[in-house]
Amino acid sequence: MQYQQIIPRTLSVAAQIAALLTLAILTNMISAQEPTTLNLPSDIVSKTYRQDAYSNTLGESLYDLGLAQQRANEHEKAIDTLKQATHMIRVNSGLHSALQLPIIEAEIESLMHLNLFKQVDIRQNYLRKIQARSLVDNEKIARGLIRQAEWQNKAYHLGIAQNDEEKLFRLVDMLNLYRHALTRLAEKQGELSPALLEPLHGILRTQYLLTGLISKSLGVYERSLSRFDNDGARAYRSQNFKQGKHIISAIYDVEKNASKNPLETTQNSLTMLADWMLWNGKRGDAKRTYMEATRAGLTPDDENLEETPVPAEIFPVPVPLPQLDGFKPLPDTVSIESANLLIGFDITKTGRAINVKRLDESDTEDGVARKIIRLISKTRFRPRLELGEVVVAEGITYGFDTSTW
Repeated sequence: MQYQQIIPRTLSVAAQIAALLTLAILTNMISAQEPTTLNLPSDIVSKTYRQDAYSNTLGESLYDLGLAQQRANEHEKAIDTLKQATHMIRVNSGLHSALQLPIIEAEIESLMHLNLFKQVDIRQNYLRKIQARSLVDNEKIARGLIRQAEWQNKAYHLGIAQNDEEKLFRLVDMLNLYRHALTRLAEKQGELSPALLEPLHGILRTQYLLTGLISKSLGVYERSLSRFDNDGARAYRSQNFKQGKHIISAIYDVEKNASKNPLETTQNSLTMLADWMLWNGKRGDAKRTYMEATRAGLTPDDENLEETPVPAEIFPVPVPLPQLDGFKPLPDTVSIESANLLIGFDITKTGRAINVKRLDESDTEDGVARKIIRLISKTRFRPRLELGEVVVAEGITYGFDTSTW
């Protein structure tokens, strides 16, 4: 194609060069694909070459092109195009212009599709820098902080961190991001706003992860945090436990303020607190708090009657912990009829799985079964309660469909 034939000669030299480059990108992209693979906006070419080489509109047109490539699953090309769009915005509007934010987010989406997680991490750090320099509204700042915290959580579970020290610093960073978001939202909407629940739950999830990491390796804290003495890691675990209790109390205050069912809200809060106690090895406190949850709503007068009201049966079966959004302690279970792997076990009063064994005789490999058996054995469960008392749960069977893994 003779590009010069469709470029108006009245444009400046810089604009003609920019139009030639853009048309070349379009031509190469289209020639490499089937005609029906990609549907580009009909006016994207004309919108692009009619602008100066470094105009914002050219950056916006490249952004539109990158999104079109994304929709066509051309993520490698979309990444290159979106980087060009970001460059155009930086040159025209400043290094820290907020106009870059949606473009960088789109680029990160394509990187995620390609499982290029280390590059995602790099671009997330850059996005965070631009957000810090360009956003001024508290709500927008809080939303950006929460998204960054969510990425740190995903990066932690993806195993991007190479060792326990790096894992620790990611979790601490995640904790601080949620805390800053909480502060911003509280300033904007008040201390009892339902908007605070998202960062509050995020903080609690992070503290669960921190407790797990500390329990796995106390030494990492002593090596990486020089201000701690030999008992520093244990002191940090104690501090983390207390902070978790404060967060659960704050969640309760927010939910109670908006709740139409105070009894259910109280039961849920006590259950959350008991789960946190059990996760941190406070078995006696956890047992008492679970029992208190079943008796929530019973007044002292009720309990002195000849026929004491029956405690609520809110813990009929054990469930794996943590029971929080964003956690998946075990693979999804299926009905026994649909399963190709059956695992049986009992749960003690302290939430430990014992007598874990395989029950089926299917063709599922023994190695897969052993992995699930180990996972269940390591998982802490919320115990079963009957008539307000913690009891042993026997004969539990979990079915798994390993073909979906």
